[in-house]
Amino acid sequence: MAGATKDSRKKRSDGEGSLYPKHRADCARPLDARGNPKCKCPWVGAVVLGYIDGKPVRRKVQASTRAGAAARLREKQQEFADQQLPAVGKPITVEKWMTYWLTQIAPRKVAAQTIDNSYNCKVRQYIVPLLGHHRLDRLTQEHIEAAWDHLRTKGNPTLEAATPLSDKTVLQTHRILSRALKVAVQRKRLRANPADTNSMDAPTAKDKEMDVFTVEEVRSVLAAAEGERLEARWVIALALGLRQGEALGLRWEDVDLEDNVLRVRVGLQRRKGKGLILGDLKTKGSRRDLALGDKLVRILKAHKKAQTAERLAAGSTWTDSG
Repeated sequence: MAGATKDSRKKRSDGEGSLYPKHRADCARPLDARGNPKCKCPWVGAVVLGYIDGKPVRRKVQASTRAGAAARLREKQQEFADQQLPAVGKPITVEKWMTYWLTQIAPRKVAAQTIDNSYNCKVRQYIVPLLGHHRLDRLTQEHIEAAWDHLRTKGNPTLEAATPLSDKTVLQTHRILSRALKVAVQRKRLRANPADTNSMDAPTAKDKEMDVFTVEEVRSVLAAAEGERLEARWVIALALGLRQGEALGLRWEDVDLEDNVLRVRVGLQRRKGKGLILGDLKTKGSRRDLALGDKLVRILKAHKKAQTAERLAAGSTWTDSG
C-alpha cells in the first residue's frame, strides 16, 4: 500500500538463487509490457549452494536465455548436493547430516526467514557443538537428553559465559533435530528416529501468556496516529489484529472495498542479505480473509485517495509496490 521500489523480475523460490540479465554497454535495456527485459543480452544465475566449514559456497553461471541460466543453476545445485554425503550405508556424523539437511533439504519446505532467524542458530550453535561428533547411526536418547540438560543449565556451548536457555528454546531445538532425523530415516541413513515421540518424550515448555495492548494503550496509539500520513496502518492493524509484518505488507490488490474484505496474503520480512522484502506468510493458517466494517472501509478509501494525490504530485519519481 505504501510506495516501494518496483522489481520486474520474476519471483523465484527461496534457495533457487537469483537470475538477472548481463546487459552489454550498448544495450538500451528495453522492457516488455510487464517490465521484464526483452533484449538479447545473456542471463546470469547466482546461487549459494550451501556451506562448508561455515563459509558459503557461491557459484555463477551464464546462458543465452533465462531458462538456460536457471537450468544450469539446478545442475550446479545437484552436483553440490551429490558431493555432500557419502553413499547410503557409509557412516556419517550428526554434524555432517545436520549441515546437509539445513542447507540442502530444509530450504525446500521451511521459510527462509525461519531458517535465518531460528534454524541456523539452533543447528550451528546448539545441536552441532553438543551432538555433532556422534555418528548419526549411534545417536541415542541419552545423548540428546544430556545435550538438552546442557542448554538448560549452561546455555549456548559456543559461549564462555553460562546463560541457561529457556524451556521453549530447548523444545524448539528438539523439534528441529527430530525433523532432521525424520528425513534421515526416510533416506535410509537411520533405522529409527531417536528424537521422535516413539523413542523419547520431547522437552516440556509452559505456554507463555501473550502480551497484548490494554484498551487504554490502544486508545493512546490511535490518538498519536490521528492525522498522520499512515494513520490507516495503525487503525487497520489494531482493529483486525494484524501482525506488524502483515500490516506493513498490505497491498491494494489485497483489499476489496466493494465487498468489504481484506485478504492477508503476504508480509513484510527482513531477510539476511536481502533487506526488507514481501514474503509468503509462515503458515497456511496465517492466510485469511477478514471482514471490514463500514468505518474501516471509509478510512481505507480516504487513505487511498490521499495516496493517489501523492502519486500524482510525485509524477515519474513515484514507485509503487501495489
